[in-house]
Amino acid sequence: MDADGGANIIAGVALLVSIASAVYAWKSAAEARVANQISIHEYQKHLYEAFVKLNEHLIKEQHKLDRDKVKDFEPYARTAVLYVDSFLARKVIDFYNDCLELVTLQTNRSFALKALRDLQDDLIEREGESMDRHLEKISSTHRAFELLDGDVHVREGKTAMLGRSIDAELMKKLKIVQT
Repeated sequence: MDADGGANIIAGVALLVSIASAVYAWKSAAEARVANQISIHEYQKHLYEAFVKLNEHLIKEQHKLDRDKVKDFEPYARTAVLYVDSFLARKVIDFYNDCLELVTLQTNRSFALKALRDLQDDLIEREGESMDRHLEKISSTHRAFELLDGDVHVREGKTAMLGRSIDAELMKKLKIVQT
């Protein structure tokens, strides 16, 4: 065997080794992508579980949301853009902000209702001109309460509809096994 033949054999073996290495590297990269997707999916799952918890609270306690339960969702809303597409992340953030606004509206409605009831209770003690001014206060407070109550109902409906939309989209995007 001459030197050229030996060099060709070595080159052929080197070619086979490099092809095997390339195939192994390609398979390793594919497995790393799958592992990365599983890791990301874990974060997405936590986002979904926290969303479901807040959404169920909204459905169950629609007229009296707990501020602390809403605030528990804040870290998930803040980091949603890391784990879902920007459109869905925007919806998640909007849902969180709507829930916060709903808590504020509900609190304001409770205060307005208490003020209205106090004014109505106070009416019994009024007479004459003082009574007329008091009735005017009751009437304006009642109008303010009705406006606030209407805002609460609109926000509750809007937020519940947004919650249903997000739930469906999250389920579709986070599903690993397609049937």
